[in-house]
Amino acid sequence: MRNVLEQAMGNFFAAYYAGILAPVVVGTLVTAAVTLPLTSTAFAVLHNRLPSRRTSDVPGTPDSTPDVSSPPGTGIRRRPLG
Repeated sequence: MRNVLEQAMGNFFAAYYAGILAPVVVGTLVTAAVTLPLTSTAFAVLHNRLPSRRTSDVPGTPDSTPDVSSPPGTGIRRRPLG
């Protein structure tokens, strides 16, 4: 790789460092291209499996999202249909 770059560029030092860095850059890009889709899929699956912190099925525990459909202070929560 260095010999090709040295002949093309005419600068020994630039070709030397480019020849050293080129495999590192290519390896980093290939690693990212392989691992990023897998980690993105894994995080999406985990996100779907973990319970949401905003909704609570336990009676008596407050929701973090206020219910704007009921008057304040009544404690009445309406669940959406569906």
